[in-house]
Amino acid sequence: MNTFFVFLRILLATCIGVLLSPVIVTAMISIRFCTRQSSIFTQIRIGKDLTPFKIYKLRTMITVPYGKEKAFMKKEDYITNIGHILRLTKIDELPQLLNIIKGEMNFIGPRPLRELLHCHYEYKIPRFCDRNAVKPGMIGISQIVDPNDQDRAMGLAYDLYYIRQKSAKIYLMIIFSAIIYIPYKIFEKAYSYIQKYWLQQVSESLKTVGGNTKPEMGYSTVIKEK
Repeated sequence: MNTFFVFLRILLATCIGVLLSPVIVTAMISIRFCTRQSSIFTQIRIGKDLTPFKIYKLRTMITVPYGKEKAFMKKEDYITNIGHILRLTKIDELPQLLNIIKGEMNFIGPRPLRELLHCHYEYKIPRFCDRNAVKPGMIGISQIVDPNDQDRAMGLAYDLYYIRQKSAKIYLMIIFSAIIYIPYKIFEKAYSYIQKYWLQQVSESLKTVGGNTKPEMGYSTVIKEK
């Protein structure tokens, strides 16, 4: 039975990879053109039974040589324009299909963490290593509910719930949640751009009314001066 599921996992990952190969290739070419750096990014993560493995992702950030980092730059400042799109649509995660084919990951499971980050949480959060009883996954409850990893203790609770309650129902609910989550984040981002666009348009319009260019000027003041 286990052999059948392994075969099914490899077959499914291969088919998805083939079907989405135009998307992956297009993204790789765009990354190469925009950053002049390698399209594939690899990093050591902690997997099942605390075994390190090399994870594959599409590059979304520029690589700055050690010692040449700019002061006060946030993590977001290193994300490229194409990187924002890849992260938003989760296309940057598609190379992890190779990790699934190699047997290092599953489609569903806890988020694989960097070794340094894993050691930090292992020290801070009791029973943190319990999440490594299963293979990490491309998607999981914590990746959907807390994508920015802001509450790792609660993330552990999500991971342990998945491990203890694993069933076809849980799998289907996680897949359904992921299908809902990705379009939601895309439309949420689009809506924020729409808000900024109209705010900018109206602000520019108010600045030019009556020849006054003060940005702090309110609409009521403009009416009064007219």
